[in-house]
Amino acid sequence: MSIGPTFARATQAHSFTASQSYKYHFAIYYLAYGLNSLSWASLSIANTMWVTEAFPQWAAPAVVVVGGRLANNQAIKPV
Repeated sequence: MSIGPTFARATQAHSFTASQSYKYHFAIYYLAYGLNSLSWASLSIANTMWVTEAFPQWAAPAVVVVGGRLANNQAIKPV
C-alpha cells in the first residue's frame, strides 16, 4: 500500500539532489516539491487508514498519535 509514496519520496530525493548538484532547470525543483507533497499526503492517508482499521476502539487517540502536531492542532482549538 505504501510502495507508491515511498517510490515518490525516493524519486524526489534523487531529483532534488541532482538539480542542486548539476544546476538543472528550476522546473525540476517544482517536480521534486510536488513529489514530496504527494508522498507526504499519501503516507499520511495510508497511516491513518491503517491505524483506524487496526485499533478501532482507540481511533481518535491513534489518529492524534499518527498525525502528530497537525492532527492535534486541528482537533484542539484554543478559545
